[in-house]
Amino acid sequence: GLGTTLTWLFDFAEAQRIHERACHRAAMHGFPVLEALARGSLGQLELYRGRHALALKHTQAGFERLRERGDPQRRLDAQRMLADVYLAVGLLPEAMENFDAVAATSRTLKAPLEHAWAEIRRAQTLALMGRLEVAGEALATARRSFSTASNAVGLALADLLDARLALRDARAAHALDRASAASAVLGQAGIVSWTVEAELVAADALLALGDVVTARQRIEAAHAQSAGLPEAATCDLALARLDEADGRLDSARKGIERAAAHFERARSALPVEDMRIAFAGDKEACFDALVRLAPRNDGPALLCAMERSRARALADALRRGGEALALPDDQRSRLNWLHQQWMAALAAGPAGATQAAAIRHRLLAEEKRCIAAARSARIADSAATEPSAERRFQAQALLQALDQGTAFVEYHVEGDHWTACVAAGRRVQVVQGEVPRLSQRLQELRFQLEAPRAAAAATLQRHLPQLLQRVKQHLAALYRDLFAPLEPALDGVERVVIAPHRGLHHVPFAALQRGAEALIGRFELSMAPSATVWMSQRRPGEPANGGTALLLGYGGDLLPQVRAEVEAIAGVLQRGGTGSVRVLLDDGATLSALQSQAPGARIVHLACHAQARADNPAFSALHLADGVFTLADAAALRWQADLVVLSACETAISRIAPGDEVQGLSRGFLAAGVPAVVASLWSVADGATAVLMKHFYAALAQGSRPAAALRAAQQALAAEQPHPFHWAAFSVHGRG
Repeated sequence: GLGTTLTWLFDFAEAQRIHERACHRAAMHGFPVLEALARGSLGQLELYRGRHALALKHTQAGFERLRERGDPQRRLDAQRMLADVYLAVGLLPEAMENFDAVAATSRTLKAPLEHAWAEIRRAQTLALMGRLEVAGEALATARRSFSTASNAVGLALADLLDARLALRDARAAHALDRASAASAVLGQAGIVSWTVEAELVAADALLALGDVVTARQRIEAAHAQSAGLPEAATCDLALARLDEADGRLDSARKGIERAAAHFERARSALPVEDMRIAFAGDKEACFDALVRLAPRNDGPALLCAMERSRARALADALRRGGEALALPDDQRSRLNWLHQQWMAALAAGPAGATQAAAIRHRLLAEEKRCIAAARSARIADSAATEPSAERRFQAQALLQALDQGTAFVEYHVEGDHWTACVAAGRRVQVVQGEVPRLSQRLQELRFQLEAPRAAAAATLQRHLPQLLQRVKQHLAALYRDLFAPLEPALDGVERVVIAPHRGLHHVPFAALQRGAEALIGRFELSMAPSATVWMSQRRPGEPANGGTALLLGYGGDLLPQVRAEVEAIAGVLQRGGTGSVRVLLDDGATLSALQSQAPGARIVHLACHAQARADNPAFSALHLADGVFTLADAAALRWQADLVVLSACETAISRIAPGDEVQGLSRGFLAAGVPAVVASLWSVADGATAVLMKHFYAALAQGSRPAAALRAAQQALAAEQPHPFHWAAFSVHGRG
């Protein structure tokens, strides 16, 4: 109790000493429930300090012990604290699930105040998820309960959330009134962190009303009040935004830098990759500002600013030697069994629709349990300390890593405007441009690219000239607006590594129309998540150095060309004399065979059906004879391969998560250390893919690098089937 009181008084050092002493004494005397309570209190303390990794470890430990031994009320409190930590790190679905459970349990226990706290947290989480109508209902429920209990602090928090929702609805005057009322009550209660939050919301309302002077005064007062608290970073951001608007750019840069450094420390300390990705969810504006405020006449400094938030979770995984979501055999068996049952029900057509839906529900629930168990195990095993700071990216190191004739292009997109750093030779040049209606144009391009997929063969042949003309118009316009401005900086360059940003990850750069030819007529292209990741990857061996090639194909009834594709590739490699070739086809293309033979192979070719899972990227999967091989499975293997080819649909991207983390099947292989992965942007035609892959391996067997081999294959296929749908889906990711 003393430690908790000291926490609320923000005497963190003394509170920590008291809580640790309580943990020690409870353990020494054999009081596990009291030890669990002290652990949970330590977690809450660390949450208020903004040390999320430690908050997770202590809070989860306390919750697990109370779940086994504690009474319902104490379990309720512990679960609410764990949900608070999930909310703080941005794991919104997980936070919501726990707040829902707390709300339900508190109703059962007839604990109205606990129910009110659960409802206010539910409302906050729902608002962050964009479910504003439901958030308003939860807020009204919480307000009624707090009012009945005459809980002034709870009512103030309800006012604070009401103010946030009013700002979203452009009701600035109402937001100012509610935020100011909340600030007065919370300030009187001595709860500094919530008072600062209320003051910042009030300042946003003042800015919306045009009162910049008063807004600045309130933010500056909140900043002084938040010294030593994590809320200071949010105040830094708010002041930097005002400084930028006033043209005080040096002051704005310093504020943004302080906030970014705080966010980086907190993110990198988190023990699980999905948490590090989720934590970046509401921080992107900070890192956009870093790029926006970086001097345009200093290419290296601008490139360093771009790298600050780009694919940091993937870079962490490579730096730490991989952080795979390893599933126990029993969980894997349950998932595979459920998946096979689901596929069988789908195959039954309308008669199996009800059963398929029920099995699908069970499968998703099992996946969620697997993720939660693996996350909990990782948190429990993590060291209870904050990690040391990682080394910052250096532009000079990138320049030294680039071969002669190779350029690295890194984009940054904000709205319709883009900035690119072109690293080549001994310098980094800055290029800027604009793509009007960028998001809409990318959607239109995707529609045109995939138009041939829906057409019957005869219809496609009849309308091919018009389809080709339309898609080339889109690709030519994108080349003009997106890539042509770079060409002066690429003089003398033969190979270009592109690090896209946001929606540009969906652009098939190879197909951009440069005059009468596609861009691959001028450059050999490959893709990279970031310069940091690209430099972290090992260089692949020489293509003709021998070693084993593992070719796996499972097409079933859906992909009749898979067997012919794999057999043709095997023949090409055997004739090329590049090493031994192992072929696994049909019923022999199993999970166990892949997992046992892939780690020793130098080239791995996987031809099968794939499923991209934007809802749960870790379970994006390749479908094999006896189950699915997921992104998590790929990340868990210790590959020696220099090249993995994913000859399947949509293997490059399932979604682009916060922090520009590209999530798709290819990510699992990159995270496990594979230096080059060939993957696809859309659902490809298996016949055209089989031809493309035969050309690709023919060039590879003659000594070409993967990017050069893919370039030759795409040019050859484009001569036969000119629409980019057939030949432009695949790209090399990594050290191609």
